[in-house]
Amino acid sequence: MRMAICDDEPEMISSLKKMLLSLRSNLEIFSFTSAGELVSGKNAYDMVFLDIDMPDMSGMDAARSIREKKLSDYIVFITGHAEFMQEAFKVRAFRYINKPVKLSELESAVFDAEQEMMHTKKIVIQYQSKVLTLDLNDIICIEAFGDGTYIHTKNKVYISQTTLKEWCAQLSGKHFFQTHKSFLVALRYVSRINKGDAEMNGISLTVPVSRRKQSQFKEVFLEYIKNNAVNM
Repeated sequence: MRMAICDDEPEMISSLKKMLLSLRSNLEIFSFTSAGELVSGKNAYDMVFLDIDMPDMSGMDAARSIREKKLSDYIVFITGHAEFMQEAFKVRAFRYINKPVKLSELESAVFDAEQEMMHTKKIVIQYQSKVLTLDLNDIICIEAFGDGTYIHTKNKVYISQTTLKEWCAQLSGKHFFQTHKSFLVALRYVSRINKGDAEMNGISLTVPVSRRKQSQFKEVFLEYIKNNAVNM
């Protein structure tokens, strides 16, 4: 996940960054001490953590700009000003966390955002001269063939002209892992990891796991289970 922290106090940024990395070690975190600097860029983020009371531009104004520019769907206010809570609803804030920040509240915000992202994410494919949208949760694995890919779901196999390399660039890190040069798998459907392959729920296909990916695959899968077991 790509995250942005915006607070005019560097100490607060450092503290939040440390807490977030303790929850998810693979986060990309970008920090800003000015709301104007944050919203002047074109980069999009999975989550934005905003202070409200900042000198050049308030967090509320920054949130409005983020909504207008569609820089993020998940805005979390981190503030000591409880009186702004009602206004936060107007900019569709995902969470409102009071300072001093509790790790449990931060963890709840990150976890809930992850679950929403997984349940709303769709991808677009071209299939038999048609353009289709598929729910990300329906994809069990993607298999390379020639210059295209087979997209395996529980009910159907779709043929896409998108290469596996392109799918990996788009989906790796979003609960998907490339086990082999020819396979990208959805971690939620992995039922068993064997030596050299993995078994998937929903299809009879056994997915190969390359020797050099074996150890990393197990680590990533165990981390996924730890963070998502309640919703699997």
